[in-house]
Amino acid sequence: HFIFGYVSFVTTVLLALIGPTGERSRRLVRLATIFLPALLLLAWFVVPLFLARDTINHSRWEAAWKWDSFGARFILTELFFGRLLDAGRAPLLWLIVGIGTAVACCSIRETLPRRLLLLTGLWLAFFFGRETWGHLLLLVAVPADLHLHRFQAAFELSAIILAAWGVERAVVLLTRIDRWIAVGAVGCIAAALVTIGFERARYLEQNRAWGEAN
Repeated sequence: HFIFGYVSFVTTVLLALIGPTGERSRRLVRLATIFLPALLLLAWFVVPLFLARDTINHSRWEAAWKWDSFGARFILTELFFGRLLDAGRAPLLWLIVGIGTAVACCSIRETLPRRLLLLTGLWLAFFFGRETWGHLLLLVAVPADLHLHRFQAAFELSAIILAAWGVERAVVLLTRIDRWIAVGAVGCIAAALVTIGFERARYLEQNRAWGEAN
């Protein structure tokens, strides 16, 4: 909950800052009208937590990578070779995200792809964790008692949205060139998603069985 609360705040700030410059002041005012009530609603939880910070244990039983994540070198290697997004299966999601990223880079002047690229890059950088950024994370209000490896979820969610936008744009462009090529591309993407879906279904079934066994 802490992680996704933090992600929602930072994402909203980035969306307000990135966009048509003529409307930025209006977006920032709207941002303030969202943040102030949200902070008031969170005070009942955050203030007591802050006051009790000296008595809350930083668990020594947790693996170090949960607190610090894995570092840029390891994460980028896993991403480059397709294991980060497709561990244990063919790199299908990696390929789809790559297509979406390439299309977004070609449309960087547009607001939406620029936002999606920056969001994906931002959360990938956060996922690098303390192994890469050290105490610099304190400058962006990331405390020591935060499981930084969970920023992987923010990165993957952003990457999937980026992929969805890019693939849709690619299919539209292919349709203008040749409808049958576009149909073939859609068929390939659908087959990849079905393959991923079957693998995820097996994973969920395994997770259910392990849960019942425990």
